[in-house]
Amino acid sequence: MTDEELIQSALHGGEGSFAELVQRYKGRIFGMAARFTNDVHQLDDLAQEVFIRAWRNLGKFRADAPFEHWLSRIATHACYDFLRGKQRRGHIVPLDEQRDLDVPSAGDPSAAADAREL
Repeated sequence: MTDEELIQSALHGGEGSFAELVQRYKGRIFGMAARFTNDVHQLDDLAQEVFIRAWRNLGKFRADAPFEHWLSRIATHACYDFLRGKQRRGHIVPLDEQRDLDVPSAGDPSAAADAREL
């Protein structure tokens, strides 16, 4: 089936039609998203966000350009939104990295002050 046929099928409740579109384009979307993050979890979240946005706006697809271009445009916007959000949140240390930080002993006040500063 063509992309347009799959889109029409998905809009009319065809089971698996949108999943087929995801399968076709997930490699390209993951490739685009990988340019914006090297964290596997963030990459999965970002790609998922792209496909959620595509699903929500599928009725707005006009077919005057290929679906792949439309989806790439959504991916670009989602990736830039991700970067803007990341800048607002600042640097976040994942929990597994936080556990690796040295914990000062209770009797060393300078080490405790250093840990708070970190």
